[in-house]
Amino acid sequence: MQLAATFRTGHPGRVTEAPLIQDHLLFLLTAFPHTLYALDLTQPGLPIKWQFRPDEDSAALGYICCGKSGGGMALADRRLYLNTPDGWTIALDTETGATLWAARTADPSSGETLSAAPLPSGDTVFLGNAGDRCGVRGWIAALDAADGRILWRRYSTGPDAAVGIGADFRPVQQADVAAERGVTSWPPSAWQQGGGTVPGVILRDEATGLILHGTGYPAPWVPDQRQGDNRWTSGLFARDAKTGMARWFLPINTHDLYGLGATAPNLLLDRE
Repeated sequence: MQLAATFRTGHPGRVTEAPLIQDHLLFLLTAFPHTLYALDLTQPGLPIKWQFRPDEDSAALGYICCGKSGGGMALADRRLYLNTPDGWTIALDTETGATLWAARTADPSSGETLSAAPLPSGDTVFLGNAGDRCGVRGWIAALDAADGRILWRRYSTGPDAAVGIGADFRPVQQADVAAERGVTSWPPSAWQQGGGTVPGVILRDEATGLILHGTGYPAPWVPDQRQGDNRWTSGLFARDAKTGMARWFLPINTHDLYGLGATAPNLLLDRE
């Protein structure tokens, strides 16, 4: 094993997003404010085939947590899908870098950002927001891969209809059989700034037609200010991929005392 080539981004921030490769191109994303490079692997020295720098809202820099770069990218069907911390989801043509569509999916003026890559799957792109520490209300959404149109959005706190809890919901804990737990397990109106964002990995199980995702910790951090179980934060959701309706929820850190959340990466596997 020996060094084949190097590339300098000229960007002062760290590169924290793993590069992606499709055919003869390597895609490299700098920290926010982003520059996306498409490098030609067939030529000596990794020459730039194209580069893309989206307009940025510098206010989002104040909401990126813990030294992370924010945002992320994913490949599917000759397209590169990009989430930016200032709330944009963008689809690019991988060969030319042309913008196919751009949708504003999050609002950084409220402390909301996009901190992870989207999940393209078939004709849908799934993504979730970040911003628990700012009191953002968490959600997961599905976009039409063709044009970026929002197909559905489901929340981690609030009324059953907004969370996506209906007749097919089978809770893991008996207490969650009761209606409107996303409201009644909070002090009055506290669910409206309750956290539970979806900044981690979203998984899709093709065999069952489900997507699975964790929810972040509840807001505010001071637990005495949010008495109750604080549903549906700090747990794991299974949802119907076509509608976003919840099938089950596993509480992991009920009334999360220490801001642990439940958004660490998960794995899907078949086993006895």
